[in-house]
Amino acid sequence: MLNRKNFLSLLLSTILTVCSAGYSVASTKSPDYDILVKKDIVYREGNSKAWKLDMAMPVDSGSEQRPALVIIHGGGWASGSKSIDVYQNMMTNYARKGYVIISVGYRLTGETPFPACIEDCKCAVRWLRAHAQEYRIDPERIGAYGHSAGAHLALMLAMTTKEDGLEGDGGWDDFSSRVNVVAAGSPPTELGRNIPMANERWWPIGHISADNPPMLLIQGGNDNIVRPVLTDYFVEKMKIAGADIEYLQVPEAGHGLAYGERLDITDPAIEKFLNKYLKPSAPKTIGNVAEFSIIEDGGTGPFPAIMTSDKAIAGHTIFRPRDLGSFSKSNPLPVIVWANGACANSPWEHVNFLSEIASHGFLVIATGVMPPSAGGNKKTNSSQLLEAISWSIAQNSQEASEYFGKIAVDKIAASGMSCGGLQTLEIAADPRLSTIVIYNSGVLPDIATGMPGMPKMVKSDLKNIHTPVMYVLGGEKDIAYNNGMDDFERINHVPAFVANLNVGHGGTFAQKHGGEFAIVATAWYKWHLKGDAEAAKLFTGDNYGLSEMPGWKSQKKNMP
Repeated sequence: MLNRKNFLSLLLSTILTVCSAGYSVASTKSPDYDILVKKDIVYREGNSKAWKLDMAMPVDSGSEQRPALVIIHGGGWASGSKSIDVYQNMMTNYARKGYVIISVGYRLTGETPFPACIEDCKCAVRWLRAHAQEYRIDPERIGAYGHSAGAHLALMLAMTTKEDGLEGDGGWDDFSSRVNVVAAGSPPTELGRNIPMANERWWPIGHISADNPPMLLIQGGNDNIVRPVLTDYFVEKMKIAGADIEYLQVPEAGHGLAYGERLDITDPAIEKFLNKYLKPSAPKTIGNVAEFSIIEDGGTGPFPAIMTSDKAIAGHTIFRPRDLGSFSKSNPLPVIVWANGACANSPWEHVNFLSEIASHGFLVIATGVMPPSAGGNKKTNSSQLLEAISWSIAQNSQEASEYFGKIAVDKIAASGMSCGGLQTLEIAADPRLSTIVIYNSGVLPDIATGMPGMPKMVKSDLKNIHTPVMYVLGGEKDIAYNNGMDDFERINHVPAFVANLNVGHGGTFAQKHGGEFAIVATAWYKWHLKGDAEAAKLFTGDNYGLSEMPGWKSQKKNMP
């Protein structure tokens, strides 16, 4: 029997060897769902940086509850990460199959000894059930998968209850941490004898019972880390107890089985097993694009927002209030057309920001498509902004449109970030515009220094601006800072405002609800597109609101 030190050393060594060998999850059939991925969601309060999970979910418009799968990384309890490609690939692959997936980070033994890793994984499951309604998860269809140390933790999620005293202090105590089905590859079911970490309560061997949920164990016959005889013994004990357990043995495989070895065997077996008990439903889509999805929680505004698309304006992504019933001819939706950073063919870097703005009662039409993989390497162009304006105006007059009579055709803004900011400036002369906002951008002093695909703007083009304009920049760390500030100095014929927050070129778009950029942007749009006097106070008067906001520096001209 291996002692603790030798076992952990061998296990960690093998895991690192397998990872470095370049293994990846085997290719799967063409996906049925588009997906959304969220990274580093904090699942409990506290100081540990380990208490985060990644999430991937299908983008679909159905109302049915969906199954969930908890993925737990291996690494000998002392190493490993949820960010390893194998687990990230599995997460996105299963999301495309119709599952809501979380890949869980947990405290390693170098940070906190056993059983903290068990407690953390159980907390993550409770968090998932606590958010089941938000993510349309069926709390009775939650599975777990792990490899090696992750397999041990996955089995503990299936085999232990609150009465076993392993829940920890992470919160969400009103919810169960027990999963409904589990698949485990190269699973340590016990550690050894007479060492502290081998406490039987912390290992599956200590919880043999017919009452455990369905299990699939996968074991390689040449595994020199998890001894096959111990897995055989565990399975035999479970069968004698009357448990529902399946056992896949691959005699010639080693410890990398179900991680990097023989995926041609293990991947289909795992998928078949999980589908047998969790049964994801078929997607409901329009063509190849889902009807809508919700970004974060739909935003903080009074009109929870969705992200959607429309075949009539292919190549664009729409952010809008989910319920259009609040809008009419007397209370219409102003329009914001958006161009992406790098002139990219997807607004994926800006979805939090755009969804937040839409939640305050705006129709936002972004160039490019979601998910970003659908956009490829194609670049957008400024004509797509004009197309979006024309489409929105047309929708307002078409009786068959859900936007009929609900669009403020005389309240339209154009905006964009970086290269998209130049695209916005390129259409600034359009008479249909009420205002423009330029983010992390400005006309280059030398047109020859621009990247391929970038609009060929010169400083004299700024005279084409005929509306109030705001520049929002990332401070002196922003590579566009000098260009944007120079633009502002040159614009003297229209109301102009420039706001700087020292966050660099990336802005705060990817932060929760778009960060502080979204706060400033929303106020500007409310003022200029809705006539909101309260929002205007952020920019008007001698002691205007933004001048008192920590971290912001601003200037204005031709404005009250």
